[in-house]
Amino acid sequence: MFLGTKPACEAAIKDVTKEGELRERFSLAGDSGTSLDAYDSDESDQPNDSATTNLMKEILAQVAQLSKATATMLRDQRIAMESSLARLERRLCKVEGLLEEKNSTSGELNFKYVLRERVESLLALKCGKLSKFALALEKEVFADDTSELHHKIEDRKNAAEKINFIREVIFKYFNVSSDSEDSVWQTVKNALNGKARTLRRARPSGSQEQGLEARLTPPPSKERLP
Repeated sequence: MFLGTKPACEAAIKDVTKEGELRERFSLAGDSGTSLDAYDSDESDQPNDSATTNLMKEILAQVAQLSKATATMLRDQRIAMESSLARLERRLCKVEGLLEEKNSTSGELNFKYVLRERVESLLALKCGKLSKFALALEKEVFADDTSELHHKIEDRKNAAEKINFIREVIFKYFNVSSDSEDSVWQTVKNALNGKARTLRRARPSGSQEQGLEARLTPPPSKERLP
């Protein structure tokens, strides 16, 4: 309660708080006109400051939780990616090993039908011409059975290994890529089949062979009667 004159009471109204209490005022020594409030002028704002602090703490907690979750997710993704890369690297090494094995195997050509030196000599004689070299090589390969030269490549059922030898030699010495193998081999087959067709046409027919044999066979000798 404040007791005083009317002007003093009116002046003290501004020091009454919302709760109806009167703030205590203190005067500085030597200055009766200067006074200090016993309560902080911002005391009424303390509830708002507490709510703001709690909100900030909640936000910081959520940020920390989100950061932790993000770090965990990134770690899991890194582990999964490293595992995938390791699997891909193993598969790549396996493929490279298969390719190296294939290349080493394909390079070991068995020159059992024609010696390597003879093959390279034919290649030089034909000046590296594919069709001419194929025809010369075929003649060498089938030197022990020239009757096969009259048949088409597709019809030489008993000469599969020899045909494959010709194919492998051509692919090796002409550096044929896997993408071009079919077209190159078709060119070779056309040349070999063309030569076989020419040989068949030049060969005499059955009736001609019989006539030729009759002409070459001497007549039987006639015995003289006594």
